[in-house]
Amino acid sequence: MLVHEDRARDRGQSLDKNFGTFFAGFMVFSFVGAVLAMILWPPQAASEIPNRHEPYTAELAGYDALVENFERLVFDDGTMGRSLAWDHSPNASLYGKGSEDLRPWVQEQFEIVNQATGMTVTLKESVVGPEDIYIQLITRAAYTADGDWLCYNQTAFKGVGQRIRKDYIIIPDDHPSDIARGCVVHELMHALGFKEHPTVGFDSVLSTDRHIGEFTVNDLILLRTLYDPAINPSMTRDQIMAIVPEIIRKAQFEIANSVTFADGPWK
Repeated sequence: MLVHEDRARDRGQSLDKNFGTFFAGFMVFSFVGAVLAMILWPPQAASEIPNRHEPYTAELAGYDALVENFERLVFDDGTMGRSLAWDHSPNASLYGKGSEDLRPWVQEQFEIVNQATGMTVTLKESVVGPEDIYIQLITRAAYTADGDWLCYNQTAFKGVGQRIRKDYIIIPDDHPSDIARGCVVHELMHALGFKEHPTVGFDSVLSTDRHIGEFTVNDLILLRTLYDPAINPSMTRDQIMAIVPEIIRKAQFEIANSVTFADGPWK
């Protein structure tokens, strides 16, 4: 289904022209800001998600694999030794051709994220002002990613490895809905602080050896762990990893005692 690389860049494009001159001016400003960010922010690690059309049932990973992949996804991007996370519940916008059809499903994914993290990520009804996360469906002509990348994201942060400040998720608007959805959840995991990609065989929307188009139990355990109140980005890698095993054990127990992986007592 997906064969793509996502690399840290961003690009804005205004699509809604129904708000008159003021809104047009805002969107031009947003576009310019996005282009400048693309120039100023360094690229993140690339990834590939292979073609996979057949159904796939994700499995809950073992304890050791969860600990290993948490450390890999949060720290092993080759750019810094600190974790990244939001220090507030971010607002998000979704716009572009086909965005209204995609909106109800994206809202459902945000509700799952909120259950896992304890945050209240809000999807705005329209682009009316500066947001934290921009999910942009842009025309193929405006999509300038190299090679056969299907989508990519760009994350900006405060300081060196501290709090996430803004994220842009860029998806061409001519993708079939299943590919667009896979792009949303994959890039959203990056936008929430998971910079790398898991080991082969680890079931996640970030997997590079198979396409999984919806959050897995493993993703929710990782999200719950990163946003546990005991973790803050001022801590070193060693300090965080010293408490991660216990947080993951707790999350595994919650998952095992849930009717579905989205019904656990995440907060």
